[in-house]
Amino acid sequence: LGLITLTESQKDDNVYHHMADEEIFLAVPAGHPLAKRGCREARKAPDIRLEVFREEPFIRIFQASTMYQLTRELFQQAGFEPRVLFSTGSNISKFRMVSAGVGCALLPAVFALPDEGIVYFRLPEHPRWEIHMCSRKGAYLGAAMKGYLELCRRYWEDQKGSKTLKNT
Repeated sequence: LGLITLTESQKDDNVYHHMADEEIFLAVPAGHPLAKRGCREARKAPDIRLEVFREEPFIRIFQASTMYQLTRELFQQAGFEPRVLFSTGSNISKFRMVSAGVGCALLPAVFALPDEGIVYFRLPEHPRWEIHMCSRKGAYLGAAMKGYLELCRRYWEDQKGSKTLKNT
C-alpha cells in the first residue's frame, strides 16, 4: 500500500483508492511585472493563461515525475515549450527558486504556500492531479492495512476543508 500522485492516463491494473484531487498553480516571482495581478494565496488567485508567460524562465520537475507529464501537456496546450533554467526532483526546490526570483514554476496546492517572494495564478483549466493510495491487484489487505487506509481517507477528508486543498 503506497501513496502516489498520478493522472488518469497513468493508471494500470493496480487498485487505486482515491484520496483527493489537487490543483496545480502557476507560481511567479513577486518582482515579476505581472505579479500585481496575482495573489499571495493560491486558492484566491485569479485565472491567467499560461501562454502569457511563454518568454519567462521556468523551473521544471524531472521527466520521470507525474508532475512533469502533467505540466508537459499544459505547455503543449498553451502552444509553447518553456525556457527551462533547470530541472529538479523536488517541488519544494521549485518553490524556493520562485521565491528567490529565479523563475516561474507550476506547483501542486500542497506546495503553493503563502510567501513574500511569490504570487500565484490559477490556470483557466484548473488542472489537477489525483492523490491515491495504491495496492497491487489481488493483494491481501489485512486489518492493519485496512485501518491505515481508513486513517488516510480521514486525513484527506480533513484536508479538503483546510487551506491546502480548499476550493482546489
